[in-house]
Amino acid sequence: VGLGDWSNATNWNNRVPVDTADWDVATIANGGTAILSTVQSGFNEAQVGNNGVAGNLIITNGGNLTINDWLVVSRNDANGNTPLSTLTVSGNGVLNKGGAGFLLGDSANCKGQMFVKNNGYVHITGGWNGVGNGTGEGWLYLQDNAVYTLDGQDWNIGDYGSAARGHCYIKDNATLNCSRFFVGKNDNAVGALWISGGAVVGTGANANEWTIGGDASGSVNAFGFVNLSAGTLTCPYNFQCGRYGKGVLY
Repeated sequence: VGLGDWSNATNWNNRVPVDTADWDVATIANGGTAILSTVQSGFNEAQVGNNGVAGNLIITNGGNLTINDWLVVSRNDANGNTPLSTLTVSGNGVLNKGGAGFLLGDSANCKGQMFVKNNGYVHITGGWNGVGNGTGEGWLYLQDNAVYTLDGQDWNIGDYGSAARGHCYIKDNATLNCSRFFVGKNDNAVGALWISGGAVVGTGANANEWTIGGDASGSVNAFGFVNLSAGTLTCPYNFQCGRYGKGVLY
C-alpha cells in the first residue's frame, strides 16, 4: 500500500483486502502510512511493518477495522529488524481483533508502537496481546477517552524471550479493561507500566491471574515495574508482585 487512503484500490498491489475464504493478509511495509476512515469488513491478518521495512496505519474519523486472526505491528518474517512501525486508533476509530495474537514489536529486534487516543476504541475478543516479544520492543499509549478491552486471554507488557522490552502508558480518562494482566511475564522479559490517570479494571470470564514479574517458575530474571501516580487499578483476582521473577509496584 502507498501513502494515503486504505480504501483506494490503487494503493494496494492487488486490491483492498477482503475476506475471500482463503488466508487474506494486508501488509503495510513500504515506510508509508495507510489511513482508514471507513468500515472495513473482516479478514484474517494484518501486518503493519514487516520483514525489515516499516509501515504505519491510522484508523480514524469513522474508520472501523476488523481482524479475524493475527495482527502484528512490526513483524519479523525472514529478515527481522523491522524499524519502528506505528498503529494509531484516533478520533472515533474502532479496531476489533479476534483469533490469535496481537503483537507490538515482534521477535528478531522488531520495534512496534500503538496509540489509542481521543475516543478511540479497541476490542480484543480472541487471542493474547503481547507488547515486546522475543528480542523485540513494543510501546502502548492509552490517552484521552480511549477504551481498550480484552475479553479473553492475556495482556502482556514484556511477554517472553531473552531480551523482550515492553512499555505502556495510561493517562487522562483512558480505560484498560483486561482479563489476565502480566507485566514482565516470562524468561528475561522486562515490562514497565506507568499509570498517571484513567482506570485499569479487571474484568472478563477468564480472569484469574495478575502478575508483576515472572509468571512461570523458570522466569526468575523477568522484571516487571508498575508506577501508579494517579488514576485507579482495580484487580478483583489473584494479584502477585514478584511471583517468580522481580516485581515493583510503586
